[in-house]
Amino acid sequence: MVGVDGLEQVAAGPVGETIAVEPAPECVLGVAVADLATVVRRGLRPVAPTVRPLCEAVGATLARPIQAHTAEPAVDVAGRDGYVVSGPGPYWVVRAGRVGAKTAALAVGEAARITAGTPTPLCTSAVIRDAHVEFARVLGQAVLMRASAAPKTDDTRVRGAQWHAGMVLAPAGVRVGPAVVSVGSSARVGQASVRGPLAADVLVTDGRLGRGVRRGASWEPDVVAPVVSDFLRACDFRSGKVWQMNDGELLRSWFTLAPQAQVVVVIGALEEVRFLLAELGATLVVDGVRMRPGGEQLLARLPDGRTMLAVSADPFEAIAALMVTGRCVLEALTARDPAAPILGRLVDRASATEDLTEVVPVGQVGGGVWRATGPVGVPHLAHLVEAQALALLEPGGTRGALAELIPLPR
Repeated sequence: MVGVDGLEQVAAGPVGETIAVEPAPECVLGVAVADLATVVRRGLRPVAPTVRPLCEAVGATLARPIQAHTAEPAVDVAGRDGYVVSGPGPYWVVRAGRVGAKTAALAVGEAARITAGTPTPLCTSAVIRDAHVEFARVLGQAVLMRASAAPKTDDTRVRGAQWHAGMVLAPAGVRVGPAVVSVGSSARVGQASVRGPLAADVLVTDGRLGRGVRRGASWEPDVVAPVVSDFLRACDFRSGKVWQMNDGELLRSWFTLAPQAQVVVVIGALEEVRFLLAELGATLVVDGVRMRPGGEQLLARLPDGRTMLAVSADPFEAIAALMVTGRCVLEALTARDPAAPILGRLVDRASATEDLTEVVPVGQVGGGVWRATGPVGVPHLAHLVEAQALALLEPGGTRGALAELIPLPR
């Protein structure tokens, strides 16, 4: 077995190149949460990039940067509704009509009405917004003047004020979100090279789907399968199919089917899955995470190239494992640059252990601090009702210490 120190990070290559992982890592037993992202990135290969329309790639990661094809704005335009003027003033005669695509050049001493975003006509000296103008009569003629109390500003957005052609607007490794789509559209970039969006199939074992979970002579209602897609989406996975699987041969037979998604999440039957992975010749990357609850989990690369994450059948443990490890899997498979962690001060909890990270459902209260939504002890799904995030309380963390926050789907 190997430790965490000295691990080399997988590098993302350009489109069309093979990404080498040398050598395949041994499984890491009981990896610390602080080292989890490094271990996962070391053990998983990024998926191959594809070219997609940006509007269809939300949740993916840029494999190549987005660069502007043209300057923004491409020509000088009005930044605000107002008037274009030519010459130093102090007054200008207003031309009839509004500036349009075929407006002739302004003469010195002339002004014209203009709408924000409209290209300015030739010989424009400045754009004066509506709030900064007033009207007067000079020699019996109506003229426009800059208001006496108005600053001498120019509301022209000159060519290239936002960016010039060739400028990088979004670097590789960035998540494709609404802002990236919007910026790409403004820069006339319709497609991009991305990794993802990734889909995840879910296998629910022990008859957890449908009627529920068998416990003695009664059935307990299933509480994970109906919501697992929401938690997967929170990690940027698109939900694939949810399968009901019994332990044993039926579970084994599922892995002979043609792959439907790049990621497989198995809920329950951890020991059965462990033996199954050995039979399949899978590469085990992580065997347990030093966290509670949710530390019982397996992360592996299947022979067909898929990634499998197996988590406990306990509902809260399954959700905690998905939220903590799932995001690391997504970042590794799409070569996404890790985002700076969101931190919050947890004022009512101290760590009870020097070895495990505690996963605590929390909500924000007055003053910007955070409190647990349940009592001390093993968290329950009911504690998620009012929770806004899961706090990762580091081993040995004291009351009032900063903790990383993982936002929960609402």
